[in-house]
Amino acid sequence: MTEGYGSHSPPWHRNPSYWILSDAHVAQDIDLGPDVEVGLNSLRTITIASETFTYAHPFVAKIDGVQGRYFSKRLWRAVLRFATYIPGEGIQHRAIDSMLQRYYGVTVHVPDYEVLTDEPAHTFSKFTYDEILGIMIMFEEYPEGMHVTPGLKYLIRRVPDPYAEYAARANTRAGYIEFTDKAFENGINHDTQRIILHEKAHFLWAYLFDEQLKADWIELGGWYYDGERWKTTNQTEFVSDYAHGENPNEDMAESIAYYIVTPDKLRSRSPAKYEFIQNRIMHGTRYMSIIREDLTFVVYNLYPDYVYPGEVIRVDVTVGGKPEEYKRVTVEIETHTENELDYSTWGHVSFTLLNDEDQDRPRRFSIQLSPVDAEGNYYRYGRYKPSNILRGQKSVPSYYAKGDYTITQVVTYDTNRLKRYNSGGFGLQIHIDNIYEDLYPPEYVPNSAKLSISDAYTEKNEHFYIVTATWQVKEDRTLSGSTYIRPEEQNLVQDGYYLHPYTSYWGSHSSSIVNADIVSREEDVWTLKSTFYFPHYMPGGVYELKRLYFRDAINYENAWLPNIDDQIQKVTIETKNPDTTPPTLDVNRITVDAEPANPVNPDGATYVNVACYVKDDISGFEKGYVVIRDPLGGERGYDFEGPYTYIHTKEIYFQENPKAYRKYTRHIYLPEGSFPGIWGVIGIGVTDKAKNTIYNDFTEITRFEVIETQAAPTVQVTLPDKTALLPNYPNPFNPETWIPYQLAASADITLTIYAPNGHEVRKLALGNQAAGIYQNRNRAAYWDGRNQLGEPVASGVYFYTITAGDFTATRKMLIRK
Repeated sequence: MTEGYGSHSPPWHRNPSYWILSDAHVAQDIDLGPDVEVGLNSLRTITIASETFTYAHPFVAKIDGVQGRYFSKRLWRAVLRFATYIPGEGIQHRAIDSMLQRYYGVTVHVPDYEVLTDEPAHTFSKFTYDEILGIMIMFEEYPEGMHVTPGLKYLIRRVPDPYAEYAARANTRAGYIEFTDKAFENGINHDTQRIILHEKAHFLWAYLFDEQLKADWIELGGWYYDGERWKTTNQTEFVSDYAHGENPNEDMAESIAYYIVTPDKLRSRSPAKYEFIQNRIMHGTRYMSIIREDLTFVVYNLYPDYVYPGEVIRVDVTVGGKPEEYKRVTVEIETHTENELDYSTWGHVSFTLLNDEDQDRPRRFSIQLSPVDAEGNYYRYGRYKPSNILRGQKSVPSYYAKGDYTITQVVTYDTNRLKRYNSGGFGLQIHIDNIYEDLYPPEYVPNSAKLSISDAYTEKNEHFYIVTATWQVKEDRTLSGSTYIRPEEQNLVQDGYYLHPYTSYWGSHSSSIVNADIVSREEDVWTLKSTFYFPHYMPGGVYELKRLYFRDAINYENAWLPNIDDQIQKVTIETKNPDTTPPTLDVNRITVDAEPANPVNPDGATYVNVACYVKDDISGFEKGYVVIRDPLGGERGYDFEGPYTYIHTKEIYFQENPKAYRKYTRHIYLPEGSFPGIWGVIGIGVTDKAKNTIYNDFTEITRFEVIETQAAPTVQVTLPDKTALLPNYPNPFNPETWIPYQLAASADITLTIYAPNGHEVRKLALGNQAAGIYQNRNRAAYWDGRNQLGEPVASGVYFYTITAGDFTATRKMLIRK
């Protein structure tokens, strides 16, 4: 990591450093520490967690009889931080630039944005240090042969845009990946990690995958093109709504991202896709995500529900309202049901405008669905129950785009967030007849923007600044707007291309964009005002008003003021104590306690308490969030707040000592039916009042790379320590299913399938099996849905029992026809 310094040695070579190997957890695995002056030199103190070395040196191992190297890049991540940021000297720009170009074949230096993107340079910004590090870290997780991807040349970052509909997107023709605020607004969390991998995967599809591989993937996913858009006949084998709702390319990109970051979700949703990526794309390389052990907990459930919601068998849509009125669109769906296991908890239906040539106006809307009871009534808030009938309504404004809309996606999901997708339109179209359709977008009134600053005081006589932005817009119907202010460009970067870590300025995150109030309206000219509070913990300097956002009922517009106004509006803000570092989470004082809500007869309902300690250096802790993962790879987040969160207390300043650790506890209730097994806290994000955010990741991505020859004594790392019967897949199924299991010792194996009345349906004698994991389709037990006489069995619930020596276990499955 010394490239890019020419004849000069890198700073970490010039000054010695003192390293401490810590058995305690360390935030980000490495603490760069302060420099201490020793004589004429400075001594850099580095603390690194010993756990980063656990899988740093590859083990030679066997998995499913295949020999390979088992390791992780955790130590590499820590050393990357050491090599690219030095306290007192700052970001090592040349080191980052050199590594990006040498190891990944990309650069952030764009010679001409207009040539590359057909957009002016002012619509793009610079990456922060942590953003670019996050991208490098995830690129490194790809197999080495995929680090440099043909066609990918540039990484670009869009300026804040409150109406951006995407977190990132790949332009494989022009050769760049473009990121927006939405990718980074909550720190480099697991969603961000998957986004980075997803976008790079588009270049694999465009330049590396041959047509046969693509055709096989399309067939596996049940994809077909109906002349207008891609659809799929598969309903459950997707890791996300986006993977199902777009096309095979997006499905592949999502699946690859989950394969690396959250492999359990892809494996549980679609074993076939998991094996396809493992064998056809990764050439045997497989990934495992390990959660920090002390942050895991167990959910108990004697009645596990692995059944997906039932298939949609009825869709009713009604549209009410006159041509001049708001339209009330009501959707009710009914799903096939065998029993309560296939009921749905929530859902949504997406509509898209047909034959729309105007790509700038919104062409879609969605309706959320809620369960209703047997009488067709909604459940009261907090008392809902799953059902096979769901209903939802939406008011469509009278100014909305008129025309014919069709259903493009119906999604239903249950308590465990197992989702069933339907991409067909069910032969339904609705017509939105709006005579007041808003065809003309709003227009900014040139030279009307003004920016002013004034002093203000809290009720406790604490000083802060109020910055007010006003502007005018011409619009004949309805209007809303927003804006942000940002430092002058020269204030953002001292020396180099990347912003200081955690640089926080009003407008650096989309959450800092301030909505506008309507001050007045005279005929078609509206006056809008956005108000910004600037406490003394915000960075000072010269701030500019450069971009305005406004929209009517259906048209989104923005005004880039340097191209319109004669003079850019600026104010100078002098703050006394700017805060540019995020809060500190004590990673050694996190506790997770869980207990079943019904301990005598556990049904998955579980009370979970996550406690942590947080402090801040200046502005004070504002808010945070906890992310937990279930045994099948599903993730869910839970917010928690500081004692002086502005939205609730209206306190601009933290009213205690922000530097003192304070305990915060998030109480979580996992509902009845939650998956049994090991869950875990995979991350905690924290944000201070100055909007500095950091995400603490408690997972480690380990990988197994296949090798042809044995280079060291084999270490068997995957032999199970106990015998177990695992959930069958798919479930529900028709007509065939696979039944996985694991053996701690060799044994004679028998699988017996029973009807609900206890009658033996089929016995599968598998013979003597060696210890190991029998999970993929080549090794798991197979049942073709037939009885001992070879006759297909009826649909319904069946039980399967494994006998392995003295061990027996039983699970249930559902066959649906």
